[in-house]
Amino acid sequence: MLNPTRFLALALTPFVALSAPAPGAAQDAGPPGMVFIKGGRYKIGIEKDEALDLIEKHNANMVVSETPQYEARLDDFYFMPTELTNEQFAKYVTATDSRPPQSWGQKAIDDATIAYATDMGKQREEARANGEDFTIPPFDRNDWWQDNWMEAEWAIPKGQGAQPVVYIDFEQAEGYARWAGVRLISEEEFQAVARGNSERPYTWGDEFDPKAVNCTEARRGGPAPVGTFPKGAVWVDEKGKVVDEQDDDTLGVYDLCGNVWEWTRTPMRSYDKFKPLEVKNKATREKETITYEFEPNNRSSVGGGFNVANIGVRLTTRRNTARYQSTAGLGMRCSASTVPGLDIADSVLRADLPPSRRPEGAFYVADKITAIDRWTSTAGTADIDGYRVIESYDYLAFIPNEKLEVSSTLLLKDRSQELPHELGAFSTTMPLLEPALPAGTYTLSWRAANEFNVPEEPVVEDEEGESSEVRGQDGDEALEEVMIEPEYPFDPLVDTLIFRDLDGEIVGWIPVAAPGEERLAPGKIALKEIGPEEAVAAGTKAGTELTFQVYVPYTRSNKGFLFEIPVLVKGGVIDETWRR
Repeated sequence: MLNPTRFLALALTPFVALSAPAPGAAQDAGPPGMVFIKGGRYKIGIEKDEALDLIEKHNANMVVSETPQYEARLDDFYFMPTELTNEQFAKYVTATDSRPPQSWGQKAIDDATIAYATDMGKQREEARANGEDFTIPPFDRNDWWQDNWMEAEWAIPKGQGAQPVVYIDFEQAEGYARWAGVRLISEEEFQAVARGNSERPYTWGDEFDPKAVNCTEARRGGPAPVGTFPKGAVWVDEKGKVVDEQDDDTLGVYDLCGNVWEWTRTPMRSYDKFKPLEVKNKATREKETITYEFEPNNRSSVGGGFNVANIGVRLTTRRNTARYQSTAGLGMRCSASTVPGLDIADSVLRADLPPSRRPEGAFYVADKITAIDRWTSTAGTADIDGYRVIESYDYLAFIPNEKLEVSSTLLLKDRSQELPHELGAFSTTMPLLEPALPAGTYTLSWRAANEFNVPEEPVVEDEEGESSEVRGQDGDEALEEVMIEPEYPFDPLVDTLIFRDLDGEIVGWIPVAAPGEERLAPGKIALKEIGPEEAVAAGTKAGTELTFQVYVPYTRSNKGFLFEIPVLVKGGVIDETWRR
């Protein structure tokens, strides 16, 4: 554990502030291979008249879910130029031992199908010999793969590394996004990139073009390698704006129409102010009410696919998709925030620390995160400018509590004796040297030194009522009586930052000074390299110390407590490639 005396010894060690990198530095870049999209106001969905026209011409009642059109305000973000490919998803599967898509295990499934048919055939013959009826239950390829993939052999089908990954359910899609430090796209992001400031139904314009998209009219019968239909691409300039033409300063975003459906993180809810539509039935000339049964527990998938007609590959199409669905025509695409660590904060709070698992008094605020992160990647086989295959994502992040229900440092110290104050959550993919903890997510609380737990020399009265200090053996016994047993595994006479695991057990602690009261400001990270000599002098280990300087608000909205959270990691790992 960290030695309290080492802070003075390390005070003069040079540090580098990681809060304000130089413009254009490597750490400012987003996830590898993603295109920067400028935020702004974008139109989402379609107007009532357009929906009525589509219903009348194509009998496409589902378009009612795309109404009414509204305007969304989006912050800057990053967006994948292609649907996620097999080779990109494979990195996640092998790194996490996660379930591969069913399409990667076709030989194993075919062999199991044959074995099943052989076994069922024998059972049927035996039943017939005994004069019994026997119906062979159908073999469910998907169920077999779900149950047996860990023992089965699998591989990306030959030549399909740059094809969209399919047969992934929502949980698998979210799993990849968290591992890669990104997020699933939203409906609004998808439409903002695909349509820009226009209201066009297709990426190339208003009229359907069968040569620009992989849908039923293309007659391919399956997904095409990403970028196969460049005519259907949109182009983004160096400022992040969607533009009409390709030139040397633009980057392409492909397959927004067709190829495979793409999971989004958007629940299948109605748009604000949704109303059913009244239409006239051509045959009966009677008015009909067209409505839609929204299912918010499901997710919207977008873009259409190779197995739907032109009406289904419009940019505003919404497909009501149950989260367990896993089909040959359903894939994914990712986006990312420009704020370091924000996407992983959302994942951590959703997966690791849902409300039911949070300590009492903890209300975490993801968008106030203080983090440092880094990706590694390689070139892939897709012939797309900037296309990259993410190999790993590392981060260290602190997500603060919403506020502390105290109004001064004095109250903070006093009330921490009853119950340590919940400061926030700390999550990392890197093992910590001090406190010695594996990668993971922890909750952090702070407890002030128990100043009342310092016993004076015990005093006893003699037979005549005279008081005297007790020393020697009898004094030791008296001292033992007045000492309060510590309730924590750390020194109660030191201000302490406490790390708890997701089960609420104390697994680490750091001695830290009491916080200062400051006007609220963004968090910062300070970096110190601790060499072997400094480590010996300070009673710690050699490595890189990151001190998170974070603000936790209190009852005065413009002020908060400034805490310093020092953690030690292996030296030489944090360099200029990290984003902060």
